[in-house]
Amino acid sequence: NQVAQIITYGTMAAKSSIRDTARVLDLPLGDADRIAKLVPNIKLANIFSLDDAALKDKLRSDEFGQVKELQEIFQGDDLA
Repeated sequence: NQVAQIITYGTMAAKSSIRDTARVLDLPLGDADRIAKLVPNIKLANIFSLDDAALKDKLRSDEFGQVKELQEIFQGDDLA
């Protein structure tokens, strides 16, 4: 039980950071929630440093799709 809480902590911090940043930038709450829900239960550094093959090994197929969408948002200059 305690291990699950430790693992969840890093993910919750990332999601909270996304929501806090969106709030400061006056972005709609819906957009912030949509992006925060894309964050899987792995370190964010791995999302942006691992290649697709390594990510596929670490993630379920639905999580991989979410990570690809998160990477596209990161590479872009808008939320559309």
